[in-house]
Amino acid sequence: MWAHYADSHKGVVLGFDVEEAGFLERQTNLIPAHFGSVIYSRRRVLDDYSTEEANPLTIGGTYRFDISNYEKLQRLFLTKPLDWAYEEEVRVVKCVLGMTVGHSETESGIFDVVETAEGLRYLYNLPIKSLKEMYYGVRCNPKPFRELNYNGISMSFNLCELNHDTYELTSKHVGSFPIYSV
Repeated sequence: MWAHYADSHKGVVLGFDVEEAGFLERQTNLIPAHFGSVIYSRRRVLDDYSTEEANPLTIGGTYRFDISNYEKLQRLFLTKPLDWAYEEEVRVVKCVLGMTVGHSETESGIFDVVETAEGLRYLYNLPIKSLKEMYYGVRCNPKPFRELNYNGISMSFNLCELNHDTYELTSKHVGSFPIYSV
């Protein structure tokens, strides 16, 4: 995953407290974290839904989680080819209906909406206290991250290392904010 999402080990991985981030709330997440485990499959599921009695689901217009729609939500947002199973991914899905470029607030939370050449990007404003860990990639230069202002949050810093005998990555705790050194 470091190669896919963290610029070939040059980036960082952030660890969050999902409860403090609001990712467990049913009223603000279309799919909360504890219902967001991705399903990996060799084939697409094209059969009829087994759950008949579901409340209406408006994609792009539903802000809260409704268990009666779970099967539909799994097929729409939580299914991925089996080749990706090693990721053990968990997703949180939020509705972005009604948001405009700039600072937007809806039932889903507070976002900054940015226009890029590829389209709009919806950047969720995580509560700062939900940030708990930072892992530096094997090829990461930690200096720019040391210079950031962490607003007095309590956070653990970890340095990832490659085991030269196996393909395994390990991490070494190098300190906690604000006092740490790499």
